[in-house]
Amino acid sequence: MSRSILLVCGSRALTERPEAEAWAREILWQTILALPRVESPHAASVVVVGDASGPDAWALDIAGQTACARWCRYALDGYRYKTDGVPMSWSAMPALPVAKAWPLVRNAVMVREVAGLARDFGDVVRVIGLVSPWATTHGTEHTLGLARRAGLPVERWVYDTAGGAS
Repeated sequence: MSRSILLVCGSRALTERPEAEAWAREILWQTILALPRVESPHAASVVVVGDASGPDAWALDIAGQTACARWCRYALDGYRYKTDGVPMSWSAMPALPVAKAWPLVRNAVMVREVAGLARDFGDVVRVIGLVSPWATTHGTEHTLGLARRAGLPVERWVYDTAGGAS
């Protein structure tokens, strides 16, 4: 039986406005609660995130609170942390200091690895991106673009500063 993998990415700028945070958290709650619940550890739903504040942290928190999914967090220290198990390196150079480009490298590794799981093991992968229109960095768009190019299904949610979502 294949796993259901949800890769979450999102703008840290959503933390700057309480209404944007509430909007993002609601989407994450609904998305994570909708993941298939499978008791087997080899076929469980998995939430994959980076280690940024905002949507990454919220998704990790929600996955932990609901216990409906396991999680995997790719950190900028060069390691991948999971719900259970020992940290494993995602980088050949974990001892290097964190460089400005490391978040983009980490995003590429996350996409490459979940795309590989879909290809090699038939895991069902879904990518969700929560976008802030006032963000000054574009890591979320970078990750969504990589996911599209890898052939993964992408959902792009943009917070509407007028009070809605698109």
